[in-house]
Amino acid sequence: MYSTILALWALIHPGAPTLPDAPAIAAAIDAAVASDPAAPFTGSREGDTAVLAYYALRESWLSIHAVGDGGRSCGAVQIKCELARGLDVTGQMRLWLRLVHASSLGAVDSSKARAANRQRKALALLAKVQSP
Repeated sequence: MYSTILALWALIHPGAPTLPDAPAIAAAIDAAVASDPAAPFTGSREGDTAVLAYYALRESWLSIHAVGDGGRSCGAVQIKCELARGLDVTGQMRLWLRLVHASSLGAVDSSKARAANRQRKALALLAKVQSP
């Protein structure tokens, strides 16, 4: 799925896959989704990968050490800093997945409507990447 993640990002912005942290974030997403013990929240591992990749781009512009929301959100997918503190990028991705599985995308997004819209967009991008 690593190459799929890079292709998905390239559809959003051609330079995204070349950002300094992009390779590490893509590898972390790939590893986290592949080892996730829970059933995919989108119905497929590919779908979960696409949504997580979309969030990483939109939340931090692919920066592992991003800090936002006045210092309350940290990391590539902008998790509450007190939860993300001390986690490497793969740990951040695994935590993001656990939070989503425990509740919904609403657990990682302040807007349920935006979360649903982001999932729709990510899955549409995935379909473009997968089409011949």
